[in-house]
Amino acid sequence: MLTSSLDVLENGIFNRLLAHFNNNNITISEQFGFRSNSSTEKAAFYLIYEILEAVTKKRYVGGVYSLIWKRHLIVLIMAFY
Repeated sequence: MLTSSLDVLENGIFNRLLAHFNNNNITISEQFGFRSNSSTEKAAFYLIYEILEAVTKKRYVGGVYSLIWKRHLIVLIMAFY
């Protein structure tokens, strides 16, 4: 019973925060994952597109990828030439 009540509360807070962010233009167009009509797949395609465009124009491309895995922060640094 408690978990379902917390889910309803979490959903309500999420929806209010999202509405506030959208109404006040707080988020940027590159923000993916939790907005409507946006997904992490679109973020991946956008990243690949930007990398390929930079490589085509013979620019240096670098990136930092980080994730939290089993309570440890792992940072991988990649460089493309």
